[in-house]
Amino acid sequence: MTLHLFTPYHDEALAQGSPYYYPSSAARTLMARWWALPALWAEAGDAVVLPDEAERADSPFLGEGVRVVRWSELRHLPIRQVQPWGWDALTIRRLSEAGVDSRLLPDEAAMQRLRQLSSRRTSVQLLPRIRQAVGAETIGEARMCGSQEEVADCLTQWGNVVAKAPWSCSGRGVFRIAHPAPQTAWARVRKILRQQGSIEIEPYYERAMDLALEYEVDNCGQVCFAGLSLFHTQEGGTYSGNLAGHPAVLQERIPPAVRPALEAVRQALPSLLATHFSPYYRGPLGIDMMVVRMADQPDRLLLHPCVEINLRPTMGYAALWASRRLNDEGPYLFNPDAQTPQELFLKWEGA
Repeated sequence: MTLHLFTPYHDEALAQGSPYYYPSSAARTLMARWWALPALWAEAGDAVVLPDEAERADSPFLGEGVRVVRWSELRHLPIRQVQPWGWDALTIRRLSEAGVDSRLLPDEAAMQRLRQLSSRRTSVQLLPRIRQAVGAETIGEARMCGSQEEVADCLTQWGNVVAKAPWSCSGRGVFRIAHPAPQTAWARVRKILRQQGSIEIEPYYERAMDLALEYEVDNCGQVCFAGLSLFHTQEGGTYSGNLAGHPAVLQERIPPAVRPALEAVRQALPSLLATHFSPYYRGPLGIDMMVVRMADQPDRLLLHPCVEINLRPTMGYAALWASRRLNDEGPYLFNPDAQTPQELFLKWEGA
């Protein structure tokens, strides 16, 4: 049996680094609403943990033969593998206290390695390597800064920038800084530097489209392409929804000007990701990207091939699995708040 659990507090817990961190109200709300998401890729005989916060014990995500279990039952289950939404010190402590065999959990050294790999520092390091490995023209720069002075240098070089905390998700800890920066922005920069030790700074790009390439690192360390994800974010990067549909239908929505670059990136990523992650990680892995509209040439579009790396399942990964239940090619909006199978996909009014 594989045990699956949805832990939307994962990125917050990585930022805190403490096994005794208490999840935020927003994370607890998501846990109550979306706890059954991992059932989309669970197999018959697997189990999904029902959190105490859950609003109900049934879900349209549940497939045939997938069990729903409570924390109090875990010590009595024949668990052979654990697949949380992401590994962090809090999740490891909770599983250990619930009686899960410690041999199924990362030890302290492995957890620290995963925490560092999950930092935005990883995407900053891989971005130039990805661009160098791709023959097609792409765009993207980023820098990790350890001081306010280094941030000021970036503002001088790039003008308007976007600042990102090393560990955060769904737009939290991400904010735009205009040049010259107001004191409120500097206060946020200093807080992140104080709490997390560094901050990512990148030029501000005009976003024309959000997308991601989803991969899986299998038990042999091979990196396999899982599919294309098209999603929407609000100003500031807050996630607002994913498209679901046949792969060919999603591919058609990519602007023709960036399709060659995207295909080149898709082919280059498995070897780059395997070198960086396979010795330490198994499971889903998503690379967020964006299509950038050039400020000086509004009709020109370029691909930014590595905005963020998620060392965990993503909503795009969930939408890919949900798409397998579609009766037609779509596209639709994937609805993680669905209460019935009929509500899993909503009519999409986009262009």
